[in-house]
Amino acid sequence: MNKKGIVILLLTIMLLIITAAIIVIITPRRHCIIAGELTVPGMLKSIYAAEATWRQVDPENNGLNDYWTYDISGLYRILRRNEPAAFITLYLAEADYKPAFDAVFGNYPILENWAQAAIKPKPLYGYYYQAMLFDEEGNLYNQNQVGDNKIKAANSSKFAFTAYPEKYGTPYCYSIFIINEKGIIYATDCGSDDAKIVLKWPGKDPTTVKGPGGKYWMPTGN
Repeated sequence: MNKKGIVILLLTIMLLIITAAIIVIITPRRHCIIAGELTVPGMLKSIYAAEATWRQVDPENNGLNDYWTYDISGLYRILRRNEPAAFITLYLAEADYKPAFDAVFGNYPILENWAQAAIKPKPLYGYYYQAMLFDEEGNLYNQNQVGDNKIKAANSSKFAFTAYPEKYGTPYCYSIFIINEKGIIYATDCGSDDAKIVLKWPGKDPTTVKGPGGKYWMPTGN
């Protein structure tokens, strides 16, 4: 092989090495973005749709035209004809970081044997999901009573849910997402692992409020 051929061969090998390095670096980020952050808006939209169905059919049988606000797993675990109603997928229900514990509602018809999920929820593509606690005015979302134990677990006009990364920045997941009864999804940078969980709706207009990472909430995934 002449000198020119050797140079071309070496350059080709170097190009292959650089390409392989780029793939190694980018692949985790692409995996998280494609299967994680870009998946979250769709998951939150499915919760929004589930709430609309819930309000119409009153599966908790409290006689009120209300939304379920206690947790996310209940949207799957509520029993109808002795089977899970499954308004959302099982995978999304298992990603609920704060699911209702077994028997919390007494004889309320909800799928039991959920303790393991409560102890160790399973993140969905790197994200946990959770029911938010307070609206923009600081009022609890849980207002209406449900079940034999009269637990406040529903709301006649409002609900809100959040999704946040299992671990901030790993692998390259930085955003926290929120949705409420208006159906608009907002997102912002978490800022850190300690500040990734936001359980109070950020004002009447979230775009005028800075999130935990110091950046304003922005509509996304709509």
